[in-house]
Amino acid sequence: MCKVYAVASQKGGVTKSSTVLNLATALGIMGKKVLAVDVDPQGSLSICAGVNNPDKLTHTTYSLLNAVIDEEKLPEPNDYIVPCEKIDIIPCNITLSVFEVNRGHEIGCEQALRTVLEPLKEA
Repeated sequence: MCKVYAVASQKGGVTKSSTVLNLATALGIMGKKVLAVDVDPQGSLSICAGVNNPDKLTHTTYSLLNAVIDEEKLPEPNDYIVPCEKIDIIPCNITLSVFEVNRGHEIGCEQALRTVLEPLKEA
């Protein structure tokens, strides 16, 4: 069975990324299959998890959300899920900061992340 957890707060500096990384790693150590999704434009979770140069990645949370809204085919999961020690991660970078401004008003944007994640729940 797949469980989805969200750690969210509009306030910065309240250890959201640290909490996610520690929880995900603990679950990974317990033998659970874990996918962490970084949706912070600062990419702190990605960097702390060991993703090298997230600003140079082709596939990030931003590119996946745009693909969904543009009704494009998503890349294969192996192309955008980065393995990091005990967990996997969908990385993020600063490009996500323009998503809400440029695409946030479009129909279906509030469901875009769900569309990205839903097929992964079966894997």
